[in-house]
Amino acid sequence: MILRGATAPLSFRATAPLHPHDRHSRSLDPIASERIFGRMFMTSKNFAVFLSA
Repeated sequence: MILRGATAPLSFRATAPLHPHDRHSRSLDPIASERIFGRMFMTSKNFAVFLSA
């Protein structure tokens, strides 16, 4: 549960598109987020997938 609370804000920021009206921003935003967060984002992403599975 602690991991969920820590990874929730990161995953939310990553999935939240900058421009809701633009579909391209949705697909490009996760890629930009990965560059910004780097390994931290990747590890949180893996935890999110593991918890959801």
